[in-house]
Amino acid sequence: MRRALVGLLAALLLLSGYSLTAKTYEKVIACGMLDNSTHPSIISYMTPYLTAFGIPISNADLVAHPQVFKWSTNRSNFTYARSIDYKDCGLESVGQLCRGHYDNVSYAVDLNETKTLPVYIPWFDKPANVNETVEARLFKCQDYIPAKEPIVPKGSWSDKLSTWSCRGKGDWLKPAEDECGQKPTDISYGGQCRDLDKYLEIVFVCDQPKSRTIFEADTGFLQSREDYFHNSQFATLQRFAEISEKLLEAHSKNESDSIRAHRRELDGISSTVLDIVRNAHSLAELSTVERKEERALLLHDSDTYDSRELMFARAKVSIRDLGVRRSMELFHLAVVLLSNGSLDDKLGSSSGSWTIYGYRQHRVRDPIKWFNPDFSGDDLARYNVENLFYMMRYKKFGDPRFVSHSFLGTKMPFFFELKDRVVDYYVEYMKNHTLGIAPEHLDFLREPDAHARIAEMYEEIFNPGLIDRKYLEKSSSSYVFYLLAIIPILFIISILGYFYVRHCDIPRVGDHSVQFKRLYTGHDEKQLVPEDASSMDNCDFRILVASQV
Repeated sequence: MRRALVGLLAALLLLSGYSLTAKTYEKVIACGMLDNSTHPSIISYMTPYLTAFGIPISNADLVAHPQVFKWSTNRSNFTYARSIDYKDCGLESVGQLCRGHYDNVSYAVDLNETKTLPVYIPWFDKPANVNETVEARLFKCQDYIPAKEPIVPKGSWSDKLSTWSCRGKGDWLKPAEDECGQKPTDISYGGQCRDLDKYLEIVFVCDQPKSRTIFEADTGFLQSREDYFHNSQFATLQRFAEISEKLLEAHSKNESDSIRAHRRELDGISSTVLDIVRNAHSLAELSTVERKEERALLLHDSDTYDSRELMFARAKVSIRDLGVRRSMELFHLAVVLLSNGSLDDKLGSSSGSWTIYGYRQHRVRDPIKWFNPDFSGDDLARYNVENLFYMMRYKKFGDPRFVSHSFLGTKMPFFFELKDRVVDYYVEYMKNHTLGIAPEHLDFLREPDAHARIAEMYEEIFNPGLIDRKYLEKSSSSYVFYLLAIIPILFIISILGYFYVRHCDIPRVGDHSVQFKRLYTGHDEKQLVPEDASSMDNCDFRILVASQV
């Protein structure tokens, strides 16, 4: 019993020591220098990789090169981290490494500790019997303190600028003025670098009109856009349904000439589907015309910066691209339902990477499974909101090596606050671009597995030879809401109108008694009524007249 107790205590001590060790090295970078004097063979093997990634090689570069490692909580040890972009293990370089490998960190602090770690060489290029080590210094990555978001008055706007390199306040003011058009009305700095008066980001408020927006459409145009989106695709689907019915009939009668003729016609329409869908989506882009900016990639060692609003604009472009692909899948589902699945079967496109109108790239190389191996959804499920960032990461904002251009991935030191805005935009865009369904019927798009519900609705909308517009009509709840909103307004207007008429000198309709006498001019040849007809002398009529009250 005593031995068991001692063993249990020893195990607990080991576990506590392990947890302390793991905790100690959370968000820690290990960096060691390889040079010709200590690792000549390693340096010679690193040269081709530096050249392959476009890193300029000089004699000085060949003398030394850093090997960088990051702490892995899963493995409880240091693992190799790519570092070909860096030339030393200084605090500035390691700070950038911190921001590239850990979430929400800004700079590095030297722990005055070293670790002996194995030098990494790709297994396919590793020299025989080479097992060298490097003495690496440990650096603790410090938490990122973002810039405070200032209050933005009505009529003003704000933006955040971020970069990889630490900048002084004076260096930040110039790009802020360039973006605003004049000196900003308010400024806040964030991501301070150590105890220096240097920062990684600036948030500014500007009271000038945004120079990027050139044109915005009015409500009438937006309504026409919505009508065009549905009607153009419905017309094509209706034609698909008609031809598919003829094609199936020809198959049933084994009329080879008719089959070939209908196939040719179907192929002709199929070739236009992608253009029809793209044109329908293009109107969304035409609703707002903005000036495009060409800006260099945000490199680790450059003076360039990135803008939060520009990053959001990139996200919107990516979402619109996703929207087109999503609409193609919805269009295909509609075709299958209109033909009762027979059209796909007859054309041999019910499975595989091809549809009747084009190529399904995701069935060959699925972007979601690259980043989420557990994904097992169908062709529509990938467009659920929970998969948005996997899909957008596949689209990329630029070179995937640069974390600043992939805030939607696992590491996002820049603009992490954009996530909610991106999701909101995605949901609204999909609500306005779902064939056959009005936005008011799609409030569930934020919920998990929302496209399974859309598929169920499509079974109601698209039946063999029939398209039902039931989900394009306003629901009764919308009219009830409208009436509930308008009735109090009409009541208030009527009350105000009553008091206004009552107390103002305005003609009103009243009920008055008026007495008429017969008129005799002397020019008449005879009276129409005899003079003794006293009953007609004084005629009393009650009429409605306008009077001044």
